[in-house]
Amino acid sequence: MVLPVITLSFGPTLYIAKLTRTSVLSTLQEDFTKFAKSKGIGDFRFFLHVISASLSSVFSVAGLLFAFMITGSFIVETVFAIPGMGRYFVLSVIDRDYPVVMALTIVFTTILVFANILSEILYVIFDPRAREKI
Repeated sequence: MVLPVITLSFGPTLYIAKLTRTSVLSTLQEDFTKFAKSKGIGDFRFFLHVISASLSSVFSVAGLLFAFMITGSFIVETVFAIPGMGRYFVLSVIDRDYPVVMALTIVFTTILVFANILSEILYVIFDPRAREKI
């Protein structure tokens, strides 16, 4: 199971790391972080202040990355012969089993919709500026 997990998670992990780094660097240039540092808050509290403001961009992209991982699982499960929904979907398409294809499409769509809703909820929780727009 190590190789399939690495295959599916390598790209999104690198993307999240780069996005987090860029977001933290831009947040450190903001006035509110300079003001918080000048007030003399502790290092750990300053770290939490910066991270909570920076993670909003990561959560807004999390739903899309989840969709990328689900569609990637179709290929990974087929290549590594892992019995799962992705492989079942691919075999159903090959066998032209239309009711199964439609059912799995609805299941995957429902999962993606809930992942995007969760992503938006986390975005509102971690970004105080988004709460003002509601």
